[in-house]
Amino acid sequence: MPDINPDEWLLSTGIRSASFQNVGEFVVGLIARQPEVQQQRDFETGELKFWSDGNPMMQLRVVLTTDQRDPEDPEDSGERAVYIRGNMQRAVAQAVRAAGAKGLAVGGKLLIKYSGDGKAARRGLNAPKLYEAKYRPPASEPTPVPEPPAGQRAARRHQLRAGHVRRSARGQRAGRRPPPCGPPPRAAVGVAANGGACADLAAAVAAARGVHVAAEAEEIVAAAGMTMADLRAPSRKREIVEVRRIVAIYLRQRGCSLPEIGRVLSRDHSTVLHLLWTTPRTETRCA
Repeated sequence: MPDINPDEWLLSTGIRSASFQNVGEFVVGLIARQPEVQQQRDFETGELKFWSDGNPMMQLRVVLTTDQRDPEDPEDSGERAVYIRGNMQRAVAQAVRAAGAKGLAVGGKLLIKYSGDGKAARRGLNAPKLYEAKYRPPASEPTPVPEPPAGQRAARRHQLRAGHVRRSARGQRAGRRPPPCGPPPRAAVGVAANGGACADLAAAVAAARGVHVAAEAEEIVAAAGMTMADLRAPSRKREIVEVRRIVAIYLRQRGCSLPEIGRVLSRDHSTVLHLLWTTPRTETRCA
């Protein structure tokens, strides 16, 4: 005797078969339990059926939870058994492939419709029924992600926190916008030439508006008693580096990218980034 699940055997009693008597009739519902492959039986005698070569004729039994109810049967649960074989098997297989699934699964939604009649193989035989089917796989549950060891979790949190701080600092520097003021005070820029730049001076320089950024940069450099050739030269004198840094900050606050600032100063973008990040080393303080 083959192995039989006692729970499935118990619950299988009283399940009605889906009916496809007329064209257009259909059944739709959620798959209630694992589909079962079984051998077909003769409808009248109940005997097992075989092909002419002796191989058993198989079918797939699928139980669906539907909204169908027999008003004359108060114990009708709405479950309907569908016996998939022949043209119905081909229609369901096509629906499963179209859904990208590997097969019918519990919780999936299946619709089978009697769509019409085919052509009889020979005179005296009934025309084969044709079917249409649609299938929607069950919603997949998220795959649980294993928790790393405590030491790795702490290290990861530290990395994320450090990265967030760096990104926030870059965003603040890149996101500042100059207030709607006039050109920078020449006296303040002159202090920068003497190595006395500070946050107030940088804000004053960043307040310049109204002309092209390149022309404004030249005006700032001229106010410091220098030329753009001095800033573009390879010199690393303290006062030149300081004015070079202030011009880089100003252009950055005006929305220039690192390569654009580099073209103005004849420097690559990494040098510009270093200028923006470097704190000026000076003993002179702003009033």
